[in-house]
Amino acid sequence: ERANGVYDLFLIRPVSRSVLLLSKYFATLSVLVMAVLLSAMVGVSVDVIAGTLHANIIAQSVESIVMSLAGIATACSVGLLFGTLFDSVAVSAILSVYLGNQLAGIILLPGIFIKTLDPLLYTIGIGLAFPIIILVITIRVFRSKTV
Repeated sequence: ERANGVYDLFLIRPVSRSVLLLSKYFATLSVLVMAVLLSAMVGVSVDVIAGTLHANIIAQSVESIVMSLAGIATACSVGLLFGTLFDSVAVSAILSVYLGNQLAGIILLPGIFIKTLDPLLYTIGIGLAFPIIILVITIRVFRSKTV
């Protein structure tokens, strides 16, 4: 924000640190959600045109989309945490891409491999709970940092 002159706007009209972080999170998340939904719509359109759209394909697609969205929400929250912890953009970007995506995959694995869990409910639950926990930690870290 300082390098691009946006920081001056925060001084003129102060925004709380929580609002700043959450707006960055939801902006990133919304762009990625739009990309997932757009690609799903294209895939369904291709299946409809080809005549290969079946009920089981729709169910699997919904499950895959929900898992993708949960992974994206987790990766975005971890990326925001790394962006808050490290001053270097390169370090935070590399850690966000590699560790954020790996962590998102690891926390979703039980929903796939444990047969007693409903994969859809598990994914929705973990996809909501884990990013919220990471966002709370990120807000606390960001509040404790000096400007």
